[in-house]
Amino acid sequence: MKIIKKNLTRALLLLFIFLLTSCSNVLQQINEKNREDYILSRPGVYDPVVIDKPDYVTHKFIFLEKYKVAHDWPYGFDICKYATMTLPKSMRDGTWYGSYRRLGDIFEYRGSTLQEVRVDGYPERSIDASYMSIDNHVKTWTKVDELGVERTYGYAPMCWQPLGGSSHTLVVRLYKRSLEEWRKALKKKLPDGVLAKKRIGNNVWLTQEFELTPSKLNDIAGTFKTWVLPIGDTSYTYTFQLGASSESLNHPRTHAAMIKIFRHLIESVRIESLSKEQAKQARAKVKKLIKEIEAYEARSSSKK
Repeated sequence: MKIIKKNLTRALLLLFIFLLTSCSNVLQQINEKNREDYILSRPGVYDPVVIDKPDYVTHKFIFLEKYKVAHDWPYGFDICKYATMTLPKSMRDGTWYGSYRRLGDIFEYRGSTLQEVRVDGYPERSIDASYMSIDNHVKTWTKVDELGVERTYGYAPMCWQPLGGSSHTLVVRLYKRSLEEWRKALKKKLPDGVLAKKRIGNNVWLTQEFELTPSKLNDIAGTFKTWVLPIGDTSYTYTFQLGASSESLNHPRTHAAMIKIFRHLIESVRIESLSKEQAKQARAKVKKLIKEIEAYEARSSSKK
């Protein structure tokens, strides 16, 4: 009798858990559906709070063993897609949290652009080139998919924050595209825009700006400000873009704040040549990384 009661109790408990789990899954699906409907019916519901003087995170790294590159990005906005370097606590300084993000060196290897990745101070176990590649950000290419359709890939923004509620976008692009190529592309795509040169500190930017117009269907914002800066004597450029539309003027405080934020980002860009000793150290570091990648590729090919 005791065994029967024990089994019955266990069965009832399992049934209760099953019903509870089923209800939880249904409620989760309902909540997710409600959340999706809510987002679609209310653009910008998950926009970050925009204020006049936000905190900033400084992103900085060594570029092509030639330059120290740095720029700010608003703290609380979508995280930029650089490869970060997390260090052991013993190697962290007092400004590690919130003030800046330490990023891996960016270098080239066999036609690809890579960025060093480290966790707790050590290289990733799989230090293969494809893992470290940022090609999808810096270049573009076409490829025929499974259905036989030719599609274009790449040129993904390095940093991107949409503000659907106020019709703004804030974008940072790192392209392997020269200043002259950018000039031709802007003239072709946006012939009505006026191109100009503007000096901010030590940087001379190619700029293109427009009057605000209504945003197009399914676009968060229109073209407003595009600033392009060559990274030293390399074939790479940084592009900072602020998108807005005439609808943005319905949100005057946010619009004014976004213009200030954009100006701060432009002023924050630093491109400084490495000293001879720093360049020597950077080359030695990249050389070691490439040897590790080649060793990984040799091991991988021998297993095939």
